[in-house]
Amino acid sequence: MTSKQDSYVLMVFKDGEKITLQANSEMDITQYHFQQEGKQDSAIYRLATGGMRALTGSIGKVNKSAYAVHTPVGTIGVRGTGFDLSCVGDCVNEVATRSRSESASQTLADGLYAHVWQGQIALTNEAGEHLLTMPQSNYIANINANALNLANLPEVLMNLERLTPRPDTTMMNANKLFGAKNLKGAPSGLYVTVHKGHVRINNTQAKAGDTSAMDLGKDEAGHLDKTHGLIRLKQQPAFQVNDPYPLPEQFDTEKHNGNFSLNDKPGQGDACAVPN
Repeated sequence: MTSKQDSYVLMVFKDGEKITLQANSEMDITQYHFQQEGKQDSAIYRLATGGMRALTGSIGKVNKSAYAVHTPVGTIGVRGTGFDLSCVGDCVNEVATRSRSESASQTLADGLYAHVWQGQIALTNEAGEHLLTMPQSNYIANINANALNLANLPEVLMNLERLTPRPDTTMMNANKLFGAKNLKGAPSGLYVTVHKGHVRINNTQAKAGDTSAMDLGKDEAGHLDKTHGLIRLKQQPAFQVNDPYPLPEQFDTEKHNGNFSLNDKPGQGDACAVPN
């Protein structure tokens, strides 16, 4: 995820976490699993450049070891919290040593600056574990440097506060974004299930107040018709789960000879597969 100049990115996750990414920043979602069958809940990120403000969701509150933000100077762990991180330069000051970190930070040298506005975080690197509790701030020069507690909020974090909204002040509703419903039977309409990647469904005939677009990720399903509008499904419909046709990448064109059939009876649901 990359944010451009004079902008910021707001991310809302299924477990309730919210992250705002400062302008000219780069952050990777290394791993995110929440209530996925056969997988442990986890949220792992990497801040490469720039700044971010994060409010952890249920993953960081229930299992602190399942949440981490990797940076060039160490790894951030949480205790259920809200915090700011800002990388100056390449986020690493190789010149600074443990004894010189204090003088380096006074001039906003390259490195990582952190501030906690709710709860507590723990930054771990080669020098050990450094705890930071609300409303403290600190600076770490590199992977081998100790953390330096700062008496005042440094300019780089002041700018982050001024230009990037704190995620808990945003009006984005996780339930509205990710709320799902069950359908009785299999009413006619368009059914979409995502096996890989991402799909956006646009409802071009949406009425005022209805959902006009919906994003689906891996293992998510959606339905669109004139009666129900556009809704996210709690689970993939049975007729798709039991579809005898394989996924396109598994399709044997010689065996099936390119022939397909669609169910044209209302309420029964349709499914088809087209080989490449």
